[in-house]
Amino acid sequence: MKTTIRELMIPIDSYASVNEDATLLDSVRALELSNSKPSENGPFRAVIVRDKNNEIIGKIGQIGMLKAFEPKYELAEEEIARLATIDFDHLIIQSIMQKHKLWDEGFKESLERAGKIRVKDVMNSLSDSININAKLVEAIHKLISLNVLALFVKEKGNLVGIIRLFDIYDAMVAGTNEII
Repeated sequence: MKTTIRELMIPIDSYASVNEDATLLDSVRALELSNSKPSENGPFRAVIVRDKNNEIIGKIGQIGMLKAFEPKYELAEEEIARLATIDFDHLIIQSIMQKHKLWDEGFKESLERAGKIRVKDVMNSLSDSININAKLVEAIHKLISLNVLALFVKEKGNLVGIIRLFDIYDAMVAGTNEII
């Protein structure tokens, strides 16, 4: 049973990557190409973003990709999140979405606009990270408190991998099966 970040993380070189000037559609294509190849670590849900010197500067995941399709979402995101935590009526949240005109354009128009969005403008930075020697429960706490699906893993200041909620959950299931 895998019980450490080192055992569960996916090596950073396993991920597809795009240049910071790539478009959102480029990152979607890179992710789909990566997932079309057999992998013991797949399916992948993110693409690594590299700068002009080929250094890793962030990642863009499926949620980030979808959020980028709605540029006005940022206007209402905090307001909606605050109301959602106190279990407000869905109609109130819908009203906020209409107020900010979150879905004024069609899906095809959103795709066309996404072709112009640069990955560097919507990526997650390296700030969501954890040390490779940290306890797995710390990774769980960070994932939950930061409300993210993955964390960058660092060893001696160097980026070495990504630990995903998906893999931690699988480890939890495996551990539970061993106890039963």
